[in-house]
Amino acid sequence: MLQKLIADIIPLALLVLFFGIQQRGRRQVYYRFWFVGWICVLFSYVLYGIANHGILLHGLVEVARLDLLLVASLLFMTSFLTSLSNLRRVVLTGLPIGLVVVLLVNLQELHYAVSRGVLVGAVLAWEGYGFYATKKLLSGDLRRYRRLIQAVCVVSAVALSVNIWRTGTSDLSQWAQVEIFLSAAVLYSVAHRRNTPAGVLATVGFTLWAMIYAWSVGSMYRHLMAHQYILQMCWILPKYLVTFSMVLKIFEEAQDEKAAMAEQNNQLYEDFRRIYESNPHPIWICDAGTGRFLTVNQASLLDYGYSEDEFLAMRVQDIEVTDNVAAEPFQSLLPQPPEAERTRYRRKDGSVLSANVAASKIMFDGRESRQMIVRDITERLRLNHELARQAHHDVLTGLPNRKLLADRMELALQRSVRDGKKTAVFAIDIDHFKKVNDTHGHAVGDACLKAVADRLNSKIRNIDTLARTGGEEFVAVIGGLGNAADAERIAHHLLGLFAPPLQLHECALAMTVSIGVAIFPDDANDAETLYKLSDEALYAAKRNGRNRVELANATGVSA
Repeated sequence: MLQKLIADIIPLALLVLFFGIQQRGRRQVYYRFWFVGWICVLFSYVLYGIANHGILLHGLVEVARLDLLLVASLLFMTSFLTSLSNLRRVVLTGLPIGLVVVLLVNLQELHYAVSRGVLVGAVLAWEGYGFYATKKLLSGDLRRYRRLIQAVCVVSAVALSVNIWRTGTSDLSQWAQVEIFLSAAVLYSVAHRRNTPAGVLATVGFTLWAMIYAWSVGSMYRHLMAHQYILQMCWILPKYLVTFSMVLKIFEEAQDEKAAMAEQNNQLYEDFRRIYESNPHPIWICDAGTGRFLTVNQASLLDYGYSEDEFLAMRVQDIEVTDNVAAEPFQSLLPQPPEAERTRYRRKDGSVLSANVAASKIMFDGRESRQMIVRDITERLRLNHELARQAHHDVLTGLPNRKLLADRMELALQRSVRDGKKTAVFAIDIDHFKKVNDTHGHAVGDACLKAVADRLNSKIRNIDTLARTGGEEFVAVIGGLGNAADAERIAHHLLGLFAPPLQLHECALAMTVSIGVAIFPDDANDAETLYKLSDEALYAAKRNGRNRVELANATGVSA
């Protein structure tokens, strides 16, 4: 007997362990109901063994065993409701049913003196509440299943009431199990798919379980008590069917999850492919180690002019431009995004573009790769360069304006201090320029200004600066001078540039200029004062007859 009990308990213990492992980390709430339900079944078997060995009072143990079985069956039935209704609502609505049925069974099993009227009234109240709870929990499309369970409640209420009234003994535990397992079979067919092996086994198992309990109160059951093997099989078969159905359900859901995940991955792949192919920016996927192109989108073929085969035969390094000879000027004026790299690439036709490249690590065809989204910023850089140029250069002549001149002067003075040299500031003004505008018009005047700028700029070194600071006013900043005589010599050389007339498309104009010179550090130690002194020297040159050079220290102008 003990060996048989152990043989029954060990599989149940393993089943509890199995469900305990499965319910951890899973979102399905009914796994937890199953886990607790099988714990109750396990302990009911343990109590059954204790009762048969006389360890405790047989009556109390039997009541506890029946209570555990009832709780287990209620948990199994309620678990299916969690798929159909809110969990809190299920628990709050179903809890009174469990409490009442356990109370009624305890009264009957412990043989308390309860009148038939009271017992029938309690049964009718219990079934009425079950009728109400079913209506609350099963609504909408579940109406036909609700009516089926309500029919079970009505039939059970009539059968139990008649049985109690006629015989005085109700066998409440068996009838309660019949009703609960029938309801579980109905609910399972609603909450889970019936066309799967798990669905079929569970529906059949709970139905058979209900039939076994109904049969247990009949005369045929008593007739078969002598046939222990047949009786044992009748009790075990439904339990195993339900067990197998729950285990199968877990594996079915695992397969469903894998299928859903595969479908999701396929959908993600399709979404990525559509985004990849339709993206207006070139996208490359290249080998993380070698940099060889693995695939490119349509925008890459259109923007770069290479065919797909040509791309796949190259590495990213093959189209990179690493020298700075043709680098875009003023790139620093366009901020580089923190998540991207600034790179330059060569198209098939030889043209070079600048790009911001956002790269990320991915797996492609089972190998570590890099996905690169390449955004062409060549036009943005050109526009940015043009805006920066307009902000710092004169529109007509293209020379630096007053703002850029101030920066250049500061740099020139710093260089002079570092090198121990002198820097001269030349204020240059075109003589009688107003007559050119009045006589020939502003178009010729503009052409004259550009010609003067070109002639002056032809003799200014790249390290020095020539700027236009006003209508016909220019300023030259020339460093690296050894003494004041060098500055005076350069000023006379600039003056001599205008001995030949300016050859314009419209006419030839004889032009002269006046020049004022201030020298760092002889005349002043800061750029602003030097500029002011050179301007005052210029006006001294104009007062003294124009077409001449005046030095700030020679005219009496001082800081």
